[in-house]
Amino acid sequence: MCASYSPRAFVQVFSLQNPSFRCKITEGTPGLVMALWSPDSRHILTVGILHVQLSIWSLANESVQYVHYLKKGSPGLEFSPDGEYLALLEQRANKEYVLILNSCTWAPVLRFECCDIWDVAGLAWCPDGSGLCTWSAPPSEGLQVHWLSGQTSQQVLSPEREVPETLGVRCVAWSPTSQFLAFGANDSQVHLINTITWHPIAKFPHQHHITTQRCTVYEEPLTLTKSSRTEYAVIESRPTRVAPVVEPRPALGLRFAAVPMQQGTKRLTFCPSGAWIASQDDSCPCVLWIWAIPTLQLHSVLVQRQAITDAQWSPTGDATLVTCTSSRHVSFWSPRGGALLLPSHLSDVSQVAWHPKGTCLLLKGAGEGSLHMFS
Repeated sequence: MCASYSPRAFVQVFSLQNPSFRCKITEGTPGLVMALWSPDSRHILTVGILHVQLSIWSLANESVQYVHYLKKGSPGLEFSPDGEYLALLEQRANKEYVLILNSCTWAPVLRFECCDIWDVAGLAWCPDGSGLCTWSAPPSEGLQVHWLSGQTSQQVLSPEREVPETLGVRCVAWSPTSQFLAFGANDSQVHLINTITWHPIAKFPHQHHITTQRCTVYEEPLTLTKSSRTEYAVIESRPTRVAPVVEPRPALGLRFAAVPMQQGTKRLTFCPSGAWIASQDDSCPCVLWIWAIPTLQLHSVLVQRQAITDAQWSPTGDATLVTCTSSRHVSFWSPRGGALLLPSHLSDVSQVAWHPKGTCLLLKGAGEGSLHMFS
C-alpha cells in the first residue's frame, strides 16, 4: 500500500504483512500530482506538479528511470487491462502523441500522433487491450479510437463539426465487454456508443424531475445514527424533484449552498458485469444516477445531503456500489438490497478503494495521513 503526500512531495510505502516495513520516495521540492503502482507491484510511478517527467521507482533494486515530454496539465497515464503496457500523453514541438511503453522493461513500443483531435485531455484503454481512445478538452468535442494493430483510427466525434452536439467531452468509460463506449459531456447527458457500428444507441439525460415509477429514488435521511446502519428513505411520490443544491458543512452557518456554475457529466463508471452504469453531473453534485444497460432505462437515483466525492463498484461483480460525501458515513447500493449508510471511524471520508477481492474497503479522509480499513 502506498500513500502520497502532495504538499511534501514524497510517497510512503507500507506492507500489510510486515507492519515494520517502511519505504519513502522523494520526488522533489515542487510537490506531487500523481503516484500509482505498476501492475507487478515492483514499481511506483510518480509525476511532479510541474509535469517535467514521469519517474519510475523500482522497489526491487532501488533504481529509478525517467520518461520526459509529458503533456502538461493532463493526467493521461493508463496501464493496459493486462498490465503489459503503459500509455501516456506526450507533447513535442507543439504536437501531441500517445506513447506506449512495455511495463517490464519500460522501453518504448509504439508512438502515434493525435492528429485528428485538438488538445488531448485524456485516454482510456479498451478492456481487451486491443486499442485505446483519446478525447479533446472542452469545448472541443473530438473523440477518437486508436488500434495497436495499426489499422485506421475510428473517429467517434469530430472537432471540425460546425454545430457542436455535446459541447465537449468530460469523461469516457468502456463497458467491460468492449461492446459499448460511453462518454459524459457538457450537455449533461451520458452518450452510449455501439462499438460494432460506432453509432449512438442511447442518451441518458440527468433530469431534475423524476416522473417514472420504474425508477427508485433513495434519499439520505436528515438524521443519521452514529453506531449502526441507516436505511435510505424511498421517495414514492411522482413527479419528484432532485434539487440541484448541496447542504454545506454546519460550520458555514448556511443551510444550502448555491447552485454550481459548472455543468456537465463529471463521473461515469460501468460495473464489472457491464449491466449497470453510474453517473454524476455538475448540476446536481449530491445526486448519483444509476442506469440499467439491458433496458437502457434509469433504475435508481441516490440523493445525498452533501456532494458525492467518490463512487466505486465492487470488483466481485455483484453490482454493489459504494459512495462517500466527505462525511463519516459510507453508503452502499445494490439492485437487490436497496441503499443504506454505515458509519466509519473517520469523520470525513473523501475517497474509497476496494480490495481486489472485494472483501474490504480502504477509506481516505480529508486530513493528512487519514486512512482506515473498512470491512
